[in-house]
Amino acid sequence: MQARNTASFNKTHCINRFCILYVDPAKPVPYRTQPIEATYGPGSRWKPWQVEDQRFVYSRPDVISFSMNKLSEDLTVTGKITAHLLPVPAVAMLIGS
Repeated sequence: MQARNTASFNKTHCINRFCILYVDPAKPVPYRTQPIEATYGPGSRWKPWQVEDQRFVYSRPDVISFSMNKLSEDLTVTGKITAHLLPVPAVAMLIGS
């Protein structure tokens, strides 16, 4: 993860790499686009393991998004994601890389 919400394969020299995210539980981030049809009904777009494209929420102030240049070849990404939740006046999530 790099500055200005970009991603890169180049190692960063930053010591404290984190993003702070303030969320409002009264305004949850939708995970499916409208209209939401019956989960298992005819024409349902429900997919196993919630793999529906969620880029439609990238510009919300309570969503952190990173982007990078178009890949020139296939890429497999593996590993653990770490999230440290901190109690502050508004719920905040500190994402370490």
